[in-house]
Amino acid sequence: MPSTVEVNVKWSDFSKNVSESWMCREENSAFCDISLVSEDGQNINAHKIILANSSSVFRSILMDSKSPIPLIYLRGVKFDELVTVLDFIYKGETNITQNQLQQFLHLAKVLKNKGLNEEVAFNKSSKTTLM
Repeated sequence: MPSTVEVNVKWSDFSKNVSESWMCREENSAFCDISLVSEDGQNINAHKIILANSSSVFRSILMDSKSPIPLIYLRGVKFDELVTVLDFIYKGETNITQNQLQQFLHLAKVLKNKGLNEEVAFNKSSKTTLM
């Protein structure tokens, strides 16, 4: 008789492993399938699935794209701003100066990034945490 008892098999570091594997974007772009180009002409490679899941704007663009490896030009977005937003998308956090905060929030709003709103909390180390 087959047993009806279920066994849960769980990889305790699964989330950490997935997060770390996406981080290879910075070191190795072999599995990246999209390029983003900043206003100043610099490219950043990324993953369509991550961008589409994190931004409804990227999702819409990618749903309409017929290219297997799209190239998206982001007019008005400087390279350092793009890096900061991608850090947030991939890591769930980013470090920015107080002077960069408004531009960062504006770009995140334009891209409709999940996980961001304009509530800002300050911790003891004087870093800003977006919730």
